[in-house]
Amino acid sequence: MLPSTLLKLGLGFLVLASASVQPALAQSFPTKPVKIVVPSAPGGGTDIIARMVAQNFTKAFGQSFYVENKAGAGNLIGIEYVAKSAADGYTLLFVPSTLVLNPILYKTVNYDPIKDFSPISMVATTPNILVVNPNVKASNVHSRNDHSKIPRPILGLNQSPADGLGRLDQRPVAGHGIGA
Repeated sequence: MLPSTLLKLGLGFLVLASASVQPALAQSFPTKPVKIVVPSAPGGGTDIIARMVAQNFTKAFGQSFYVENKAGAGNLIGIEYVAKSAADGYTLLFVPSTLVLNPILYKTVNYDPIKDFSPISMVATTPNILVVNPNVKASNVHSRNDHSKIPRPILGLNQSPADGLGRLDQRPVAGHGIGA
């Protein structure tokens, strides 16, 4: 079971976070362009929403907010980049739930999702769905167990696997499906 502190961080939700921001930001902020790091490839759902947020922030603050994609390693490259950035509020992280899932999925990560980041806002939610081949006569997860021969593949879909959760949901059920 996941620690309750991880659940409080919004497991499964898209959050906008920054490296722990120092109190000095209460002055006139921003005084220079603000980078929003998206740890996934351009063109995906996270990237598109981040670009919309950047555009609106640019209008609202009168200062440039721009998106920089730092994709790879289940979002670790971008997340760790922001964790190591100056805690001045000029480098933000726009990330799905991999921020809190990666420490569970990987043996080693170079950040602590609780100590190294301060949540700013939940921006969007994305539903996860489970689909099966239409030849399988199953109306829910429990009814699949009644079938001795389930055609392959059974696939859990959510955000793109590049966003990290794909691996987590693509688990075999009763010995069938991806990875079986």
